[in-house]
Amino acid sequence: MLDDSTRYLTVYLLRRKSDALDVIKNYDARLRNQEGRGIGDFQTDGGGEFNSKACVLFYSTSGILHRKSVPYTPEQNGRAESVNYTLCCIELSIRCHAHMPDSTWPWSLSYSAVLYNIHPRSVLPGRRTSFEAARRARPDVSALRVYGCDAYAMRPHPPTKKPSKLEPRRVRAVFIGFTPGMKAWRFYDVDREDTFESTTAEFLENSFTFGFGRSASASSSSAPPSSPESSPAPNVDTIVPTPISSDAIMAPLPSTLASSIATAPPEQACAAAGCTGHVV
Repeated sequence: MLDDSTRYLTVYLLRRKSDALDVIKNYDARLRNQEGRGIGDFQTDGGGEFNSKACVLFYSTSGILHRKSVPYTPEQNGRAESVNYTLCCIELSIRCHAHMPDSTWPWSLSYSAVLYNIHPRSVLPGRRTSFEAARRARPDVSALRVYGCDAYAMRPHPPTKKPSKLEPRRVRAVFIGFTPGMKAWRFYDVDREDTFESTTAEFLENSFTFGFGRSASASSSSAPPSSPESSPAPNVDTIVPTPISSDAIMAPLPSTLASSIATAPPEQACAAAGCTGHVV
């Protein structure tokens, strides 16, 4: 979803296009609750997911004017189409830089939305960022890190499991962005092949687990630095848009990333990034 007045971008990842109505309702409710205004005009590319009977009923009962572009005339929805192209370019750049497999695109796409919203906009007064225009506060970029870089992160243990004194206090992981609604970084655990959140980590921003040119220090030893300097925890209120994505509707990822690197690109998931339409 692209807010036309602030150029603020919100990305939702969907399993099915039929979930679009739930996303529109969620977006409208969030605008009403946080900004005191709902969706006024809703411009889309005329896709069927935005023209279902349930969607039309919601538009009419909520006072939303739904405007559609003429088929095969993307210039009538040019602003959203341009943002869609820009977002895809950012996603491809940061994912390829980290040599991450194609199947990890939901992570890199979500992080791309963060980068997009904190970039100055020439169309906004004073070249403000979209984040500043929407939230009325300057973004705090201190939590940003190089996407896909290696890190040694503190992984919390469940209360029922008492950690051994011989276990390492940190695990080797890959930075994959932020988790909506949490003041924490999100990591991919290389050994356990799952994701977790942490507020304490040492980042190696020139080293990439999935890269072909890993640094010698990272490849020679898997042990964390002897006396790492912990980075400050990210502030979700000043940098992480809500939501970047919804875990409940996120496109499924393969069980292992290692196997997806050696095989052909996975089957494309049915996902809809909300930048196909924008709010006026």
